[in-house]
Amino acid sequence: MTGLAASFGNPGAQSVQTVRHLLSEMRHRSRDGEAVESYNEATFGIAYTAKLPEDTQAPEIWNTDEWLIIADARLDNRAELTAQLCPEGEVHSDCRLLYLAIEYWTDEAPRHLRGDFAFVALNKATGTILACRDPFGIRPLFFRVEEGVLSFSTEARGLINLAIRSPRLNISDVRISHTISAVTGNGSKGGEAEIRGLYRVQPGHLLVKNKEELTEVSYFKLRPAELAPDPDWPSEFRRRFEDAVESRLRTKGKLATLLSGGLDSSAITAVAARQSAKNFCAVAGIFKEKASGDEEIYIEAVGNHLGLDVLKVPLDEVSPIKAMQSIIAAMGRPFNAPGIAVLDSLLPHISKSGAMHYLDGHGGDEVISYGFDKLIELGRQKKWLELWKQMPAWSGLFGTSQLLDFARFFLRFSTLPGTYRLRRTLLSLGKGKLTDPGRLVKEKFAGNLPAKEPIGKTALERHVQSIQNGLLCESFELYDVVASRHGLQPLFPFFDQRLVEFCLAVPDDLKLHNGHTRYLMREAMQSYLPSKVLWRRSKFDFTPVLRRQLAPWQKETDLNDDARSSPLLNILSQERITSFLKKCQDTHRLKSEDAQLLWRIISLDYWLKTLEKEK
Repeated sequence: MTGLAASFGNPGAQSVQTVRHLLSEMRHRSRDGEAVESYNEATFGIAYTAKLPEDTQAPEIWNTDEWLIIADARLDNRAELTAQLCPEGEVHSDCRLLYLAIEYWTDEAPRHLRGDFAFVALNKATGTILACRDPFGIRPLFFRVEEGVLSFSTEARGLINLAIRSPRLNISDVRISHTISAVTGNGSKGGEAEIRGLYRVQPGHLLVKNKEELTEVSYFKLRPAELAPDPDWPSEFRRRFEDAVESRLRTKGKLATLLSGGLDSSAITAVAARQSAKNFCAVAGIFKEKASGDEEIYIEAVGNHLGLDVLKVPLDEVSPIKAMQSIIAAMGRPFNAPGIAVLDSLLPHISKSGAMHYLDGHGGDEVISYGFDKLIELGRQKKWLELWKQMPAWSGLFGTSQLLDFARFFLRFSTLPGTYRLRRTLLSLGKGKLTDPGRLVKEKFAGNLPAKEPIGKTALERHVQSIQNGLLCESFELYDVVASRHGLQPLFPFFDQRLVEFCLAVPDDLKLHNGHTRYLMREAMQSYLPSKVLWRRSKFDFTPVLRRQLAPWQKETDLNDDARSSPLLNILSQERITSFLKKCQDTHRLKSEDAQLLWRIISLDYWLKTLEKEK
């Protein structure tokens, strides 16, 4: 929740003014005060909230003869760092341990840190600037380069608004490639953000500014854990998962979890409830109007099993459109996740409970992995009976027909005569997708369509890609800025480095087994969860909620007329976008992909018009 701000290259007074502006955009992060320190043309600022038991009560900027450093950190290897950097056993905050690590290892420090962190550091002797973000990008850090001035901020909005106050910024400063990526639903590639000159420090990277050269180097490579031969897989998973949750229980005051009724959030809630000796609460969103959107039976099962009173919040009236407008105003940026409306509606209830942190199961799918590579391998080996036995994992997750899904796999890999034509026919059944998002883009911008990332050749490579994709990075930035507006810090146990590395080492047979995805996790959590949740194959689908909320929007607003003045028409084909929007008017029949695309078009249109008003 703490916010960082820094500026380099401006004369002293202007540098301080820039940092003061950046801090003013993050006042919600300064519950325990602000601090500003300068050295020559460099100014550092911090909007501070004490979150951990060892945190100081006042904001702290590390300012020595050699270094000027600001940081936001929650470290998992405190004991290891303390033993190496504090031989006398002094108790330090995580941020101070990070300061000591930089002082000791300089630019090699990130390799010795494990946890969630971001920092900016200036070596006064050499003039070298270091800026860094943790391996998975849990803590955000953006920077802007303009006319020799380098500025950093935890939130992009302050950096964007710096430019908006300049007469040079207009809609043409929006990166076309990013807008197209947003339309298609792809994450950003590399460090580029929406506005020219605005970048993000990439997860697992160290930014180095030395004289006139600005470089970004990777300090982290995700690899499988090195394990003893034939480990007890369930026990080892349980140990690492319990450690990941326990490490995040080290907080000030009350702790909360978001409980959706799915496997990930339920497992986190169960472990936290068992381990936490202090006040603890679980908060769940409830959708009553649509049976397909109601997870209450699973939420109640978890609560009853744990003897836990769950705070249930009705969410049927939550509007993703209104939430989108509010969040874009807060962020100054568009985003790809309409489900964030649910989060934005739940967080006030957590805040009112007195908690400053909440545990979230976000990313569990990617880290644990569904193990669907096994289905492909069974098809290649023509093991049709075993493939049929495993198909409930696929059809249960996606809510599709097991028979039709099996037929598609059979025809994909079968060598029987005539199967190719039958396969094409079956693949066309049940899709119902209105359009390919890329076809909405004008022909002259076709070259700006995001290139498809080559799919990894091995199951391990594909697993790593799913964990390190751009959408996950952007989602952490979104979670952070939304939570901070409610005075909260999100924590993500599934992105504990030791747990992630272990999951990469899990054999495919333990990822998908007996018709269940994530089999190893289910086995390991048997003593924690009721069978109804532990062995469920289905997953909460936000699509019915989104469709229901898009319906009144379609009646109240005619984007077909409004689109004629939309900045989006600089990039999208008016004929194709109008055709798509007309087809979307019957929102209750929209497939998930089309509902998501419609929502992205609405949000991008709103964001670009907001920029036009501000310029």
